[in-house]
Amino acid sequence: MVHFSSTDTLALLPGNSQLSDGAGTFDVSLNTPGKQTITVTDTSAPECTMTSHPISTTFVAATRFQISAPTSATSGVPLSFTVTALDPQGNTAAGYAGTVHFSSPDPFALLPANSTFANGVGAFNATLDSVGSQTVTATDLSSPAITGTSGPIVVTPIAASDFLVAAPNMATTGARFDFNVTALDPQGHIAKGYAGTVHFSSTDPLALLPADATAKFADGVGGFSVVMNTSGNQTITLTDTTSSKIVGTSDLIVVSPAATHFHIVAPMKAEANMPFTLSIRALDASGNTAFSYSGTVDLTSTDTGAILPPTATLNDGVGTFSVTLTTAGKQTITATDSAHSSISGTTSSISVHG
Repeated sequence: MVHFSSTDTLALLPGNSQLSDGAGTFDVSLNTPGKQTITVTDTSAPECTMTSHPISTTFVAATRFQISAPTSATSGVPLSFTVTALDPQGNTAAGYAGTVHFSSPDPFALLPANSTFANGVGAFNATLDSVGSQTVTATDLSSPAITGTSGPIVVTPIAASDFLVAAPNMATTGARFDFNVTALDPQGHIAKGYAGTVHFSSTDPLALLPADATAKFADGVGGFSVVMNTSGNQTITLTDTTSSKIVGTSDLIVVSPAATHFHIVAPMKAEANMPFTLSIRALDASGNTAFSYSGTVDLTSTDTGAILPPTATLNDGVGTFSVTLTTAGKQTITATDSAHSSISGTTSSISVHG
């Protein structure tokens, strides 16, 4: 009975074997490059031994990759997979030293950067995001024919845990505005598979809210419209109709009454051809500043030669502008909303001295 050993610690050697008529033929795989030897020793008489001449060992070139990955994954959650470089016989090409590029049909996948292997094997992480059957492919950057693709990985959505409600921080009573809702998982990722129905509520008891039936999401995101009818600080809340723990509330929305007229402050006297400052404030029916006013204002004057801004824009319902009157006498300046002529205001008489 003979025992086999080698200077190659990674060698695949036969088990202890008997010779037939003093001879035997055996298969050996050497896996470490360089000069290697094989030694045969009698198991009963260790002094009866023999070592081969040095064998020059080189790596077999890799021809393809084998990717071992799980068959299922959760959207947005990292998964581990292994890439092995294989030779034409399907053995690990331990000498593979190329650089590998990763790709996937999932356009939102987070994949490893271009990488190298150690001893023909590499372990990596990837995050698949798109629900459905996906794969991961590894390709040699220099030799694209050396490639490999994982088996199908069925990606399922992660359950939503709450809603992110993104609404404007200002609104006007009676004016419709849009807001977006995003379903989030416990890690704060978009829960793209969310397919529930939500109920809308608001601190504004007169708000015109979407009906439950219209709460449709696409890839975890929905767009909706609402009309607030009560001035003050208001919020919008969404609650899943099946699981009340899945809920989200907007930040405060400052709801202002709609502007009904302009208040214009100008000096009582002015010098012809000398600019002066004019202040315009949008007011609601109660005389409060309509902070959410976002229209544009056209200015006109009884002075046909007046130098006026072509269009005035108010910030938070207020604006200050430079005007010049050129004709002596009693003159006025009028501000009118560009889209709604009923919203207007006129200065008191301005005495213009030539």
